[in-house]
Amino acid sequence: MKSIEAYTPQERQASQLWAHFSRKNQQDFWLHYELLLQETQTLKPSIQKKVAIRTPQVVAQQSSPIILANTITFHMAWYSYLGHGLSILYLLAIAIASIIISVGSSSFPFICISLAIFGMVFNFSTHFYYFKVNQRGIGVYNPWRQKTALRWNQLTSVHIHQERKLKELVLTTQDGRLLYYDYDLSKKKHKRFFKIIRQFVNDVDDSNY
Repeated sequence: MKSIEAYTPQERQASQLWAHFSRKNQQDFWLHYELLLQETQTLKPSIQKKVAIRTPQVVAQQSSPIILANTITFHMAWYSYLGHGLSILYLLAIAIASIIISVGSSSFPFICISLAIFGMVFNFSTHFYYFKVNQRGIGVYNPWRQKTALRWNQLTSVHIHQERKLKELVLTTQDGRLLYYDYDLSKKKHKRFFKIIRQFVNDVDDSNY
C-alpha cells in the first residue's frame, strides 16, 4: 500500500473529491473531476511544466479580488429567460396546431412543417447557456446538459463579440479552436464573471459588452 507521501497531488485531489461526493453536489463534482482528469493526462514530469500550471493560481493569489473556494454559476438575466421562454411557447403552439391539422387532414406538408418547427424549438433551446467557474477552469452548459469543460491554462483569450444586438462569448484555446456561445448575462453578473476570468487568462476583452 502506498504511503501518503507516495501519492501524486492529482491522486490525493481525486480521493478528496470522491470523499465528498453526493447526489446533491454531483454536477459540481463531475466538473471538478473532468478538469482533474484533463490535467492529469497532460501533466509532464518536468519542473518547468509544473511551474507553468501553477502560474495562474499565483497570479490569482496576488490580486485575489475573488477567492474561488467553490464553483460559481452564472445564469442569463431573468428577462432573457422570459423572452426565450415566450418564443419557445409560441413556436410550440404553432407546432401543436400544425399537428392537429395534419392529423385531421392527413396532410404530409403539415406533418413536415410540424417536425421543422419542433426542430427549431430544440435548436433554439440549446442556446440557453450558463457558465460555471472554479479554481481549475470553466464549464459551459445548456438545458440539455451538454457541456464544454476547459482548464484555465487551455485558454489563450476570452472575448465578447457583438453582431448587431447579439453578443457571444468567444473562447480561444491553445490549439487554435474558437468556441462561440450566446452570451446574455446581466451587467452585474458580467462584471463579476470577467473579473474572475482576468485572474486566470491574460488576453481578455469585454469592450463589446
